[in-house]
Amino acid sequence: MAEVALTFPNLKLLLLSATTEPMLLDALSKSYRCLCSLSSDTPLLELACRLLLQNQLFLNDNPPQLDFTVVDTTLTSLNYKYRLSSQVLDYPLPSSPTPLSLSPLYKSNVRAFDDALSISSFEHLKSTFSIDSSYWSSHNYNDGSSPDATPSPYFSYVVDVAELDETTDATLLAIKELFCKCSRDVTSAIAGASQIEFWAHKRPHSSGHQFHFDSDNEGCGGEEPKHPIASAVLYLTGEQVGGPTLVTPQRPNSRKCASEGWLVFPKTNRLSCFDGSVLHGVVPGKGVAAGGLRITLMFAFWKEDIRVRVNEGGKFCAAMKWPPPDLPTKKSSAESESESESTSTEALPIQINQIFQDIDATRNKKEGHSLRRVGVVPYEQIFQF
Repeated sequence: MAEVALTFPNLKLLLLSATTEPMLLDALSKSYRCLCSLSSDTPLLELACRLLLQNQLFLNDNPPQLDFTVVDTTLTSLNYKYRLSSQVLDYPLPSSPTPLSLSPLYKSNVRAFDDALSISSFEHLKSTFSIDSSYWSSHNYNDGSSPDATPSPYFSYVVDVAELDETTDATLLAIKELFCKCSRDVTSAIAGASQIEFWAHKRPHSSGHQFHFDSDNEGCGGEEPKHPIASAVLYLTGEQVGGPTLVTPQRPNSRKCASEGWLVFPKTNRLSCFDGSVLHGVVPGKGVAAGGLRITLMFAFWKEDIRVRVNEGGKFCAAMKWPPPDLPTKKSSAESESESESTSTEALPIQINQIFQDIDATRNKKEGHSLRRVGVVPYEQIFQF
């Protein structure tokens, strides 16, 4: 019987359900055959390429041995000239026996802390944004777990820093604690923020977030994009679920693409904080699919006020006023208010020394498009995932 033609939803389902190594090998073998079959389904080809690129180390230790030139050939046919490097997509794990050396300059780019918040603050946020929380259903949030579903777009909330001293809202008191920690332990510039924007995501292990610069309303509106003083990520779920956050030193006005970056892996109550104007993203989780979802809270600390927007017609948007009307707020108890601050420890990121690479270095050099010569390359010419 002839094999049923692979489709994008089918391959995505294989990836989401690959909870064992044999299931992952099956998904990778079908991805490889898909590339060799000269399919014209672009989303399918891109997903197949990503799966193979993210699991080269795994395939090196497990048969069958595959010819990876078919990946480069496919990406070139899709008009890509560059891609995220193998160090990024097939990232080293925290348990790697040979991690790359960490430059002392990392502290000027990204900081990370374990046990970042007090137990009561963290447990409140973990409960408020848990998998089954009404927060997600009240926002019609789609986490992308279904093979036919598109993850929900970005929406966020904003609060004035001045309100934090008067609030009894447990969520805002937890945010105040996080704000004070970042101001004290990362950079005092954060203390000059007038507003804090925050948003949440929950995603499957294999879901990533395209590389981007944080900006007000994602840079929409025709004006020059504004960037926050700093951005932060609080990981509400533990290890083994989802890929790492990658922070680079590349800025919108950089003349060259970043050549190095730092990976911060998910861990319960871990906080990462970095310059709000640098390029960053989330690498999709690789390997066998872990159970559960990767749940994170993101923060942007704004020096200049951003416009508070209104949810019109059920369309959630950037910078809405907290709290949401359908989400019950919890007042902080006297016990939690008197609890001492957490005793956090610094967590070291993992440094990587190549962010982007040429897909066909010989061809790019011949055509004058070598990554080493072109500076910052057009976004649409880079294959991410």
